[in-house]
Amino acid sequence: MKKAIHLTSKERQIYLALLSPEQRKILNEYRKYKYNSEVLTEFSQSGGDWKFLEMQINYNYDPSHPQDSTLKCSCGKGVKYLYYCQSNITGEVLGFGSEHLKQEAGISNAVVREILNGQHKIDRGLDEILYWYARGYTFPKLMYEFIQEFAFDYEVEEYFKAKDLKFLAAFEEQNLPIYNRDYKKLEKLVQDVNSRKSREEYERKLEEEEKLRQEREKKERQERKKREREEAERRAEEERKAKLEKAKKEAEIKKLKAKFKYYLDEQASWEEKHQANLEERSNQIDSSKRKQTLRKDFSGLANKRKEVTRRARLLFDKLFDEETSEMYALDPDDYGLILVLYGILGQGKTKAHESVNIANVAVGFVTRLAKKFEYPVKQTDQELYQLYDKLVGILLSKGVIRRQGNRVVYAVNIR
Repeated sequence: MKKAIHLTSKERQIYLALLSPEQRKILNEYRKYKYNSEVLTEFSQSGGDWKFLEMQINYNYDPSHPQDSTLKCSCGKGVKYLYYCQSNITGEVLGFGSEHLKQEAGISNAVVREILNGQHKIDRGLDEILYWYARGYTFPKLMYEFIQEFAFDYEVEEYFKAKDLKFLAAFEEQNLPIYNRDYKKLEKLVQDVNSRKSREEYERKLEEEEKLRQEREKKERQERKKREREEAERRAEEERKAKLEKAKKEAEIKKLKAKFKYYLDEQASWEEKHQANLEERSNQIDSSKRKQTLRKDFSGLANKRKEVTRRARLLFDKLFDEETSEMYALDPDDYGLILVLYGILGQGKTKAHESVNIANVAVGFVTRLAKKFEYPVKQTDQELYQLYDKLVGILLSKGVIRRQGNRVVYAVNIR
């Protein structure tokens, strides 16, 4: 791991998502340990009036909106790095940003620069861990096992503190690649120890590790290609189903348009005629507000007429198929027929056991609709009453309505 890595915030979030919760926990603990140990060293060497306690980091810090940071310097300014220090004189504990380390804590510019440089190196090193883990690199197990088996304690202590060894063990358990600086230390330690051991055996093990790594990468590539192939097949199947569904809906719409063609054409003719009347009336009015109201009223009337026609025809289709229509000589394109049916069945909303609308109510309803919406009802009032009796008889035979004593009531709920 020799390449210097500089991840963007988005890349860092993507790579972090690849880690398990336990891996992220270990990585965050190690980051905190590295920060605090580096800063503690610099403070210890500065010899000021303040003692360093702990540093906290806001990983979501936005330089363009520092005021939104959850970490605040004692001066109130939002910061990414906050250093908690205790006065050696008063014992007071305060949090400082990097600028106030110089101004309030009396830390020299040189020491602050060293601290910030250390932070930068640690961030870059941890980015490297994420970068290489995302590319299949894991903990250097062979080197670690090698020093555990062959290195003396004094040799290990020359490179690693007890706390560092604790994190090495944690990284091994989570199979994470290690911090670049630690990797180099481990590599140098192995080299030192290997000078007392057989280089041939060591190289053989390294070759095995490389072979295992290559086999793992090969397997991962195969699995990735398999996933990609399965994903492509899944998308193709979804697209095929979507096309079928779209074709099915278009066919249904086409079928409905063909079925409702008479009513659609009649509605269009009605709107065209009344639109011409509307424009003529509008031209005779000076007030723009009254013109707007006139157009709005016409639009509402047209939509209401269209909705009544649609619901009446759908109610007919719900109750009568083509075979039944032919048997009883029922013409679905007959306004008088569908509107009488609509009136009998309470405008398509019935409740079981309620009384069916009597002839006067149903025929009167049709007459009012025909007058209000200028429906082309061809039947006379007497013919509408005859149509009422015919439909009631058919509905009784179909069980939609039934006789209950002296009354005729709805046998089912219709919505």
